[in-house]
Amino acid sequence: MSSYAHLGLLVLLVIIPASTGYGGGAPNDACVDMSPHHGTVERTSPSKFSLYLTEETTQGGDILKVCVKGGTFEGILLQMRVVGDTVPVGTFNGTRGTIANDTKTMNCTADNDTVTHSKPTIKKDPTCFYWKAPNNKIPQNVHFV
Repeated sequence: MSSYAHLGLLVLLVIIPASTGYGGGAPNDACVDMSPHHGTVERTSPSKFSLYLTEETTQGGDILKVCVKGGTFEGILLQMRVVGDTVPVGTFNGTRGTIANDTKTMNCTADNDTVTHSKPTIKKDPTCFYWKAPNNKIPQNVHFV
């Protein structure tokens, strides 16, 4: 093997681990800390994205449409949580419609309790999901993270 081939192989071995992302969706260890684990510095500036809901209040079993607005994006990790808790509540992909293109549900603590991307493609603005509240009484202080 020539020295150029050895150099090329060395460059690939160094670059590939440094550029790994999660094109197929967030890893399971992101379920609690909501960190993408990309190996990059966490952004501290305000996000340009907003979440819009069809309703401001909900009761057990209700289905809400939640839309991500603010521009296009590639990756997402979305949960509904009780304020101050790390456990998601409710499920995504309620009976009204299907999950958005190139996204999927994942099971963090229960089936379909989290949404993530399934491909590293550009998602349109807005991208919407359906979230179903638990059938039992839900706590009053819940929010999307």
